[in-house]
Amino acid sequence: GKPEWLEYYQNKGVAYPRDLYAAFLSTMDDNIGNLIQKLKDQGIYENTIIVFQSDNGYSNEMRAHGGGGNSGIYRGAKASLFEGGIRVPAALSWPARLPAGQVRNQVAVNADWMPTLAELCGIALDTKDLDGSSLVPILEDNGKTTLHDEFCWWYGKQKAARKGDWKLLLYPVIHSPTYQNLVEPKDSIFLANLKEDPGETTNLASEYPEKVKELKLQFEKWVGHQQ
Repeated sequence: GKPEWLEYYQNKGVAYPRDLYAAFLSTMDDNIGNLIQKLKDQGIYENTIIVFQSDNGYSNEMRAHGGGGNSGIYRGAKASLFEGGIRVPAALSWPARLPAGQVRNQVAVNADWMPTLAELCGIALDTKDLDGSSLVPILEDNGKTTLHDEFCWWYGKQKAARKGDWKLLLYPVIHSPTYQNLVEPKDSIFLANLKEDPGETTNLASEYPEKVKELKLQFEKWVGHQQ
């Protein structure tokens, strides 16, 4: 954080280390504002594409910034493949072409940004070996169905596969870079229906064994494709 923000939060009585975290966020806000102002000063803001996205859910790490946050109804945080760890906010701005103030709720992943930006910029891109898909159809038509009916994740010991509203997690954790905060052993195979249970509170694996088998196979095929 900038010295002036560190001093500001110390004077406001914010306890260490959260004062460092608050100063860091305010500094980041300043820097983003400076970048946007620079684009405006150069006369190129209206025709510049800006993408802003978190890379993961909130952090529980107690480093210099003092971790902590809230993912609302979603279970998990950074280092977890539960929704609280991987469902993150994102914003896209291009005043010259894209309307402001609209919301999209279709499934998208960070791997979509490269093909999206390529298409917006009129750049031909070979996408056959990419996990991502251009989001332009969704940007232009809110009624467009999701581009990712199926998707998989792999982080450390954790694996996850989603198809439609169904999501399977193998060896999930709630949150912890060192995997100390594990779920109960009975939930090492965890199946959820995100439409009915977005918070992933109820394990349906024993109730729908065929769905577990289907999603395991989906993950295995995806791994084979990566290799």
